[in-house]
Amino acid sequence: FLDGDGMISSIAIKDGKAYFRNKFVRTPGFVEEEKDNSFKFLSIFTEEDPRPQHSGKPTWQHRLMDDIFAGPPTLKNNGAYNAWYWGDSLVAVDFGKPHGLSKTNMDTIGAVDEFSSDNYTAHSRILAEPGTGELRLVTFSPYVDWAKQKTTVTFAEWNEAGKKVKESVFEFRAAYFHDMVVTDNWYILFDCPIKMDIMKTFVGYPMGKHSLGDTISADHSRPPLFRMFPRREGLKPMEIPVEGLHCYAYHHVNGFDVEGGDKVIFDTCTWDRFNLYFKDIVEPDGRDYFPRTKLSRFEIDLKAGVAKHSVINERPCEYPTVAPSVSGRPYRHSYMSTSAAVDGEINGPMQALTKVSLTELSSSCRTTKESTWYPGKRRFVGEPLFVARPGSDGTVEDDGWLMVLVHDSEIEGTLVAIMDAQAVEDGPLALLKLPTYVPMGVHGSWTDSYILGPCEN
Repeated sequence: FLDGDGMISSIAIKDGKAYFRNKFVRTPGFVEEEKDNSFKFLSIFTEEDPRPQHSGKPTWQHRLMDDIFAGPPTLKNNGAYNAWYWGDSLVAVDFGKPHGLSKTNMDTIGAVDEFSSDNYTAHSRILAEPGTGELRLVTFSPYVDWAKQKTTVTFAEWNEAGKKVKESVFEFRAAYFHDMVVTDNWYILFDCPIKMDIMKTFVGYPMGKHSLGDTISADHSRPPLFRMFPRREGLKPMEIPVEGLHCYAYHHVNGFDVEGGDKVIFDTCTWDRFNLYFKDIVEPDGRDYFPRTKLSRFEIDLKAGVAKHSVINERPCEYPTVAPSVSGRPYRHSYMSTSAAVDGEINGPMQALTKVSLTELSSSCRTTKESTWYPGKRRFVGEPLFVARPGSDGTVEDDGWLMVLVHDSEIEGTLVAIMDAQAVEDGPLALLKLPTYVPMGVHGSWTDSYILGPCEN
């Protein structure tokens, strides 16, 4: 479901009214395929190769020689993974260059400024700079060359005007990671223990039996690693292995530096097996595929060079978020989509919204309170967004609302649930039925700026 063309949906709220828009991101690939009425560009997770044959080569030879040995191949950038509004620039994000969108009617307009011209992926973090309180949007752009076994990752920081104020580039061995955590001192990547699957890479992929995403598999010969990259002067990159646990993590909750600087806390949703891409969520059957995740805390000891794991909450979870005011800081509350019920090893799909509250801010805290809203047996919950209450100074961390898309298979429609972040178990304060069904997707964002409201276009 991640190979489809990107469609951005927006809900603009003002004066007690909500205005809905959705449009396809008209990427160059989308425009060309629409014109020819056929698929023409290679995708990550689809086995079939839609590309015209090159230089008369048969498909298997092209995929083996050009994609594998001389690769990596150029992939379709569909703008389907996220949408941000930053520095007066609205963009649809996938990997590589984003796609600039009109903040009036959401038309695809391409690169118009520095922010819409750079390279980055769909995951970012917004942090306040110590002392000044200036907000920074932190992005990262990875390039992995499996043939050369090398990764290059670029971290960039953007001020509130949309200008790049910092860029850092690092190289290390080929690795798979998805999201990042940013603290005052560090950019942190979770290096999942994976390896190239030889048979799928050199036989299955050329023969069209496996996609590019299938060519990597679990590597049980090594532990997961935290790759620590410095944000500040005087620090050096570090590689910290996880002690005694084989796991994977795609979407992270939050992280922060422990006072004294010798330890870092990293919270995430851990999976017990490697599965590209979230098949457990979109094709759950209770046996082969079902979300087997846990809300986990890692204490990264920079002096000892090891990361120790503990479980914060057992309920299967994904798509976590926290209030922006505590991003990169000690925090108490996190919000995520979860399984509605847990019965031994059989877990259901993501049908609930859960708030997990730590009883204290200390790094050693494991005592939690769970608040869950279950919308119904044929409803499925997407990624929640936290919206701070206007005028809130952040001292009350959960002073605000949660907004989340709910997919209702009973009516074959999509709802927007808005609820008080301090009373999740009470259910929505408002439940809006959208005028059209919004397919299952992955990520989104909130801006206090009112854009994409009604207009003549």
